[in-house]
Amino acid sequence: QPKWQITSDKAQYIIEKHKQLVKDYGIDVDKIEKALRSWINVQKKSNELDLSGVSHYSYVDEKGVFYPGNSANTKPGGYTFDIIHPVTGKPCKKPNNGYRWPEETFWVADSNGEVLWPSTEDGIPKIKKRIETATELLKGYFYEDNRKSTKALAKVMGKKVFNNPKSINLLKKIIKFSTKESDYILDFFAGSGSTAQAVSEVNSELGSNRKFILIEQMDYIDTVTIPRIQKTTNADFIYSELTELNKYLSIIKNAETIEQLKDIGKNIINDGLYAYYVPQEIEKVLSTVSEAEFETIKKLLISILDKNTVYIPYSDIDDQSFYITKEVKEINKKFYNQSI
Repeated sequence: QPKWQITSDKAQYIIEKHKQLVKDYGIDVDKIEKALRSWINVQKKSNELDLSGVSHYSYVDEKGVFYPGNSANTKPGGYTFDIIHPVTGKPCKKPNNGYRWPEETFWVADSNGEVLWPSTEDGIPKIKKRIETATELLKGYFYEDNRKSTKALAKVMGKKVFNNPKSINLLKKIIKFSTKESDYILDFFAGSGSTAQAVSEVNSELGSNRKFILIEQMDYIDTVTIPRIQKTTNADFIYSELTELNKYLSIIKNAETIEQLKDIGKNIINDGLYAYYVPQEIEKVLSTVSEAEFETIKKLLISILDKNTVYIPYSDIDDQSFYITKEVKEINKKFYNQSI
């Protein structure tokens, strides 16, 4: 398929509805078509399902669902030839700009039962476009009420655990449009793990083998991100944490009182392990805080840490003074495609 074009997800709603109607009405094409059109109209009015771009697929024959494609060329200079009506034996009416397809294409379609003939030669024959061939182009914007994503995640986890998670539907669209079947999808801001679920669902739908790499630094990794991946994917995944160079990050997280945080803050400043942009007034701020500001100060101290001193750089992975295990080295070097 051309770039930025994928098989339409919306078309699947109509395909599934047609299958249901076939079970209800058997080979009665007229009843199936009437029921399908009625259902499509209901969806358009209720907005329960988004069928924009595919609602015109409302014709049914023995093969399935289709719509009669426009035969006319978009500008003068199209193909001009006579098409003899199979019943009246007279040439059919031609489009003003000529046909948009050559004569051979038309007769091949006719031999395959893919032409919708007019009742008389006064109409223009049309080639059927099957619902299975419907495609979707990447749009410049998508609108979706994200409360739906919040509720969906709460249902998976048994309670509300995360505000405004990424939309699974939008992520799946982006993945389908922009990646191939064996690509890696990298999400530097994993959050609740929506990307992992989206990749897994795309793999299930398309039979692909896309993989995900998620990165997150917040405390909810153990309580939200990993449990969600386990609940919503069938993936075997490796979870690992960056190895700390200094222990202040853990010390801050484990602090239990505001006095402990004050002492930690002083030590960070004395050791020179704060970021270059931190103002000198930080010491005054720490000296005046109260117990009520405990969580705020904890976040503040984490934010002022010089992140270059928090974790061991990959370039120092073989430094024996850090006691990095052989297994951890293997994982890292495999990730960077370096020999072990």
